[in-house]
Amino acid sequence: MKMAPFIKGWLPLGVGLTLTFGTVYLVGQQIYRQLAYDPQVQRAHDATLGTIDGPVVNMATSLAAFQMNLDQDRRILGTTGQLDGVSVLPPAGVFDYARAHSENHLTWQPRAGVRLAAVVVKKPGGYVLVARNLSETEKRTQMLLGQVVIAWLATLLATLVVARVFDRHKD
Repeated sequence: MKMAPFIKGWLPLGVGLTLTFGTVYLVGQQIYRQLAYDPQVQRAHDATLGTIDGPVVNMATSLAAFQMNLDQDRRILGTTGQLDGVSVLPPAGVFDYARAHSENHLTWQPRAGVRLAAVVVKKPGGYVLVARNLSETEKRTQMLLGQVVIAWLATLLATLVVARVFDRHKD
C-alpha cells in the first residue's frame, strides 16, 4: 500500500502529538491521584496526637475520610471506617513499610469495586490509618482522559488537513 506524500510528511508530527497528549494525560492523572492523599496525610498526622472520633462510615459507599487507630500488632483500637459493618485492614506489608519509613501512601482495594486512597503513619506504640474512597478521583481521571482524547483527535485532524492543503499548494 502506497502512502500519500503529505501523510508521510505529517506522520512524524502525528506521532509527536500522540506522545505529547499521552504525556499530558499521564501528568494530569498523577496530579489527581497524588492530591487524593492530601486530606488523609493531614488527618493521619493529627490523629497520632490524639484519639479517633467521629461517625462510622461505610468505606464502600461514603466519600468521607475515615480513621483507624491500631496498636503495634495491627489490632484495631478504634475506627470510624467499616466495610459493610465489618472492620477490615490492608495487608501486613502496608504496616511493615510504614514502620520502616514512618509513613505509607497506597491505593487499597479491600474488595472488588472499592478503591481507597490510604495513608498509614507510624506512631509510638502503633499506627494510624486514614483513607477515603477514590470514586470521585476516578471520575475526574476518566473525564480528563475523555478531554485529552478529544483534543488529541482534533489536533491530529487539524494538522492532517493543514498538511493536505499545503501539499496541494506546494507548487
